[in-house]
Order: sequence, then structure tokens, then C-alpha cells
Amino acid sequence: QRPSPAAMILPKSMTEIRPRTQLRRRRRYLTCLENPSIVSLISRTTRRQRAILLSIVVFLTAIYFLSGPNQNNIDFHWHHYYSPDNNNNSTNSSATTHAARRLLISQYTGLDPAYLEFATISEKANRAYAKKWNHDYVRMNGVAFDPYRPGGATYNKIALIEKAMSARVYDALLILDADAVIIDLDQDALDLIPRDMLLTAHRVHSDDDPHTWHVNIGVTLWNLRHEKIKQVYDYWYRRTRRRLVFRQFPEDQSELHAILRRYGDERKSMVNAVDNTLVKFVRHVMRG
Repeated sequence: QRPSPAAMILPKSMTEIRPRTQLRRRRRYLTCLENPSIVSLISRTTRRQRAILLSIVVFLTAIYFLSGPNQNNIDFHWHHYYSPDNNNNSTNSSATTHAARRLLISQYTGLDPAYLEFATISEKANRAYAKKWNHDYVRMNGVAFDPYRPGGATYNKIALIEKAMSARVYDALLILDADAVIIDLDQDALDLIPRDMLLTAHRVHSDDDPHTWHVNIGVTLWNLRHEKIKQVYDYWYRRTRRRLVFRQFPEDQSELHAILRRYGDERKSMVNAVDNTLVKFVRHVMRG
């Protein structure tokens, strides 16, 4: 038989609130009224309400970091030099050969005054090269993903790839660091990215395989018409978002390495890891 309700009533000593506890709660309530800070407001909530608040904060934080490049924090400065007529009348035989391919030369910088100054200087030389070879040029200023974290500009490469793909008119993309200057004005960049390769980059070790994943991405050439470009971009973008959510140290090169490693033998038709070719083509001012 079930016990009667009277038998389930707790003793008075277990239900009444002690005067000291009442005084402490009264003081906390008055403090919250006088100083309505976030901490004091949270202290007044129940455990369930705190869990709901935490879920909302996590959700809003995820939306902030996973929403992709923030267009309000960046601006693009375009210089359009491409023209089919210029290609047809070009004195450069290589430009005539690549008349059907369009290259976008891009450069990025963050909020650091030193890099802004470097980009201003190097832009003049890189724009002169772009104009000579009939390539468009764009400079990206700002931080696309995490403007409040030092080093966040390193992820701007991903935003530049997205920008070039969304334009739908470019076949290849050259990405340069802020302090990178093109020094070989007689070399057409399109000659450095074969049509059947996804990426051309400088390999870290000269004795590495010519299709190694271990490449330096300070200067990269991307084939935007390659069948793997969208997949690699999505992988790189998702791994970057994960680093942002968990507030990890800004690092883009190791993430791309991890992506390229997973392709194994497929890299033979994806990665063109060159030795000294890019070193002769582009020079970093800060690294000599």
C-alpha cells in the first residue's frame, strides 16, 4: 500500500530556511539591485537557467566564428588590367599562348602598420607586373575571420580563394604575402601552374618529392579550374573554423599540410612542389 500523504511530509527542520541563509540571500539580492552586472545577474539564476544562458552564448559564439569571412572587416582594392584585345596584341608570346586563361594576382595584409607599409610598397611593383602581363590585381586589407586576435590575417588566403572562385571569371590565382615582390618581370606566372595541377608552391626541402604535401604557402598559385579546388577549399575552410571556435593559435600552413597528406598518390595530379622556381620569381622583403 502507498503511504498516506501525512507520512510523506518532511520534518519542519528540513523545510524551513535558516535565518542566516535568509540574510545571505537578502544581501545578495540587494547587491544585484545596486550593481546589476552580468556576474550578479547570473548568481540570481537557477542551474537550469544558467545552462540555457550558456547554450545561447555558445550558439551565438559559433555563429560569429562560423559565419565565414566578415565583409565588414575587409575591403578589396581592384585594378583590372585584363583585356582580350591586349592579349591578342601582346608582344609577349606567353601571354598569347595563355589567352584563354585569366589570372588574378592577389595580395593581402592585416591590421599591423608594418605590414600595411610593406604592402603599399610591394603593391607598386606587383601591379606593374600585372599590367605588363595583362593580369588583374587585387589587394585585400583587413582580417577576414578573427579581427580581434593577433595573427588572424594568416587566414586571409582562404578568403581570397573564395573571392576568386565566386568571381567565376578567373582560371588561376596567385596569392602573395604583404612583403612579397615579383622580381622576374619576364616570367609569366601562368607558366608556373600546369593546367592539370591544383597548386604550385615552394617545397620546404629541396630533396622532397615534387608532389610532396610539405610546401611553403607564402607564395601559392592555384588552378581554379581543377576538379579538387572546391573540395580542398571546403576542407581548409572547415578546419580553420574549428581552430577559431576553439581559440587555437592562428596557423594555416599546417592545416593545408594535413589536407594534402590525406590525398596520398592523388597528389601527383594536384601538387606541383617546385624547388627554386618561385624563389627566382618572387622575393620576400622581410626574409631576403
